[in-house]
Amino acid sequence: MKSRLTKVLHPLLGLPILNHVLRAADALAPSDVVVVVGANAPEIEAVLSERHRIAIQEHPLGTADAVAAGLDVLADDVSDVLVLNGDVPLITPQSLTRLVDARRADEALLSLATFTAPGSSRYGRVAMRDGRISGIIEAADDEREGMDTFEANGGVYAFAADWLRENIGRVRVSASGEYYLTTLVGIAAAAKGVERPVASARFDPDELIGVDDRARLAEAEAALRKRVLLGWMRDGVTIVDPERTIVELDVRLAPDVRVEPGSILRGNTEVGAGSVIGPYSVLEDSRVGENAEIVHSWLTGAEVGDGVHIGPYSHMRPGTKIEAGVHIGNYVEAKAATIGRGTRVGHFSYLGDATLGAGVNVGAGTITCNYDGERKHRTVIGDGVFLGSDTMLVAPVELGAGSQTGAGSVVTKSVPPGKTVVGVPARQIGSGVNRSAQAGNGEHGR
Repeated sequence: MKSRLTKVLHPLLGLPILNHVLRAADALAPSDVVVVVGANAPEIEAVLSERHRIAIQEHPLGTADAVAAGLDVLADDVSDVLVLNGDVPLITPQSLTRLVDARRADEALLSLATFTAPGSSRYGRVAMRDGRISGIIEAADDEREGMDTFEANGGVYAFAADWLRENIGRVRVSASGEYYLTTLVGIAAAAKGVERPVASARFDPDELIGVDDRARLAEAEAALRKRVLLGWMRDGVTIVDPERTIVELDVRLAPDVRVEPGSILRGNTEVGAGSVIGPYSVLEDSRVGENAEIVHSWLTGAEVGDGVHIGPYSHMRPGTKIEAGVHIGNYVEAKAATIGRGTRVGHFSYLGDATLGAGVNVGAGTITCNYDGERKHRTVIGDGVFLGSDTMLVAPVELGAGSQTGAGSVVTKSVPPGKTVVGVPARQIGSGVNRSAQAGNGEHGR
């Protein structure tokens, strides 16, 4: 990978490569899971759950040596040992189940994953004799010129645990100085007294993509992204342009969601029925209710209610909660803000560390000045407040329900309910007009 980051920790559609493999294995509810690592053990251990255990391969002496290290740690009472590669992230639980079932059905010593590969591919070939698997011919030793396709070894195995423990020591060192797990296929095939010693299960070639470099990482991500989007489309989600859409694995989408081109949905994002995301929106760890619309905007750690409209070009940052029926226009940023039902924030505003009530009208250019150079303070805006364009609210400050500010006001002191303030610094004028009954009917400066 030519990287400071261990290969199996490179991200793939929101998860490290290794975690995709572990998820597939965990779906089979195994009694024990052992991850064989080398010098990178601390890095690997950081992404494992409590149920995953570590085995150390002291020296990189090949796949059979790695399995031997894993067997030293593996629980003694297992009946089947499933051997997976940490850099083959597209494997599915369904295929792994078929692999285990194939071994058990034939009472075989082992079963291996196979797939049909082009003749030019440099995979090990499954050798056959009398209609049965007799071994694996390594690509370096294979003479298959002129073959259009061949049955290739996928490098994933299910073993009878007792047989594996008894025979792993029979693997001899190769000319390269390593111990190859593929040797066990030939040893099993030569076993006496077993009706069908080696079984197999056919896999989709995409499942067996090994990530050897960044080009293969991109290939794996493209295949996985296609798989995920196809699943959502079959579940009633409209993906307008799958080639330009990314939906990570932990995202949850309701039926009738529409995802427009150029959109990216990451992490623990959830979108309710009938909502439209995009075009060109990014949602990270955010929740969007039903019938909302997020246009060309970025949400991170935000919660958005039903019927909300956001964008274009707005940014909702962590801790922001937007209640139902809110309209947020272009170039609006909110951080750790609660925006009440039916409030309207038309354009060019910053709402940081603020609580806005229901039916507030926020004029263009409004800013909550939440930072005094040392600490951040909160602004509280009551129901039905009308903020004139370019209002500066210098926190901590509170505006009572139905109050209003004139354009360009700098508010440094709290405003009583129903009162009007103007100027720099803002001062109260007249008796004020309670606008709570009519707030939200327009946007000052629109």
